[in-house]
Amino acid sequence: MNETINSTPQTSVNKTISSQKNLTSREVLNETHNQRLTPSFFIYKKGTIEHIEIPPDESTFKIGKSTHADVTLDDKMISDVQVAVVKMGNYCYFMDCGTKDKVYFNGIQKRQVVVPVDSRMIMKIGSTWVVYIGIDGHYYDETDSIILKRSLIDNPSNSAPIEAEILIKSNFGEWHSDAAPILVGSHNACDYKISGDEIKPFHFLLAFTPDGIRLEDLTQGKPGIRVDGLNSIGVRPVKEDLCVTINKLAIYLYVYGDPKIHCDTLFKEYNPKSGLAITPLSNGQVKAIPLPRTNEKLSVGRSKECNILIPDDPSVSRTHAHVIIRDKCLLVEDNQSQNKTYVNLKPIHKASVLPGDILEFGDSAYMLHYQ
Repeated sequence: MNETINSTPQTSVNKTISSQKNLTSREVLNETHNQRLTPSFFIYKKGTIEHIEIPPDESTFKIGKSTHADVTLDDKMISDVQVAVVKMGNYCYFMDCGTKDKVYFNGIQKRQVVVPVDSRMIMKIGSTWVVYIGIDGHYYDETDSIILKRSLIDNPSNSAPIEAEILIKSNFGEWHSDAAPILVGSHNACDYKISGDEIKPFHFLLAFTPDGIRLEDLTQGKPGIRVDGLNSIGVRPVKEDLCVTINKLAIYLYVYGDPKIHCDTLFKEYNPKSGLAITPLSNGQVKAIPLPRTNEKLSVGRSKECNILIPDDPSVSRTHAHVIIRDKCLLVEDNQSQNKTYVNLKPIHKASVLPGDILEFGDSAYMLHYQ
């Protein structure tokens, strides 16, 4: 294989920085993080909420069914580690790193989303709903709505015509959107906050998806919702005006324009199965390096003959390591290099590297993620 991926020399990353400033890889990621932000996860299942706060100095954490994960979910449908979350500067990477694609972000099945750290993220992980808010949950209130409500559409064009939008209205007021999801319930993190008998903290979700606007009951039918007088469990399309009732509360959904045309426009570049990439962890150098889709073993090192070239770094051996690129991970093998290969700060001979992991060849450090 003759394809070569060039990397910018890493003269100041990770262990090189560590030697100058006595910092670890994790602390390098923390340097630019705003300390006032304390991300919170609200785990919602069977009508109850578990609130988990992540300390502001934590920049990497994992979600899965394993007790070794930072956020453990009681869900047999998912992997031991299903989602990796990495805070890098002012942005937060959410990556599906399970053996199977089991994650929806704001109603959209994707392998990765990157949002500002102060955003709100609604995740369906297996059969469990997890709501992330990027500031301390104790200080969150409705005045933060503008900051936290973000769309997952990649670089939407402000000049693009709005082909459709949805308006939600009841005795509790109204809310509308043409891209961002609408979360409905009694919790402060909801876009449309309601209260009353049988109203759950997170009751239902309206989301713009590649398949159109979708309405999903989050209570798994307990107590559920009724749509135009009929019980509705799970997901249903929204193509026209509807009336959603919860107990005696009537909530009206008004659809303007053509949802199909609108969603086709929003998601014209949608790719649910992105390939892998690595990003150098250096001062000012954050351009991602796409990894080719191949089953061949690729060489990594300082030699010009290597497939993945790391030039001008004396800590990297001529042929430092070999990698095999899988669908959602890398298989890495150190080639008896002088300065070793590390995964998450631990020296390895052979290892499986998942999205969100930090991979180091000598003093050159990278984060694995999706393109």
